[in-house]
Amino acid sequence: MFYSVANHVREAYPQWDANTVSTERTAIIGWLVGTGVLGALGWISSIWAVRRRKRWALWFAATWLALGVVTAGITLSTGGEAYDVIGPTSLGLVSALPVLAGIAVLIQLWRDRRVAATIR
Repeated sequence: MFYSVANHVREAYPQWDANTVSTERTAIIGWLVGTGVLGALGWISSIWAVRRRKRWALWFAATWLALGVVTAGITLSTGGEAYDVIGPTSLGLVSALPVLAGIAVLIQLWRDRRVAATIR
């Protein structure tokens, strides 16, 4: 079950005052939202490139997938002094779901590329 980022911070640092917990919570949420927005921009750009039949679309999508995998890995594994992981694992897993979609899209792009090559 999901619980708040503030609770996650409070569990790791029970001695912190409310303002410090709030600042840390904002930083964690900022990371999750920021990486989500960048990921969305990357996939929107990839979709645009595929729809315009740009030759570099496959490699562009593969690059965004690699960046997404690295970002998900950082989100799910980076710890701190008192943290096992800085962000709550449940939110880290949710933020990693677009990577699965990216894998499916990239597989389809590779298949379409092979089909297009045999037709020519």
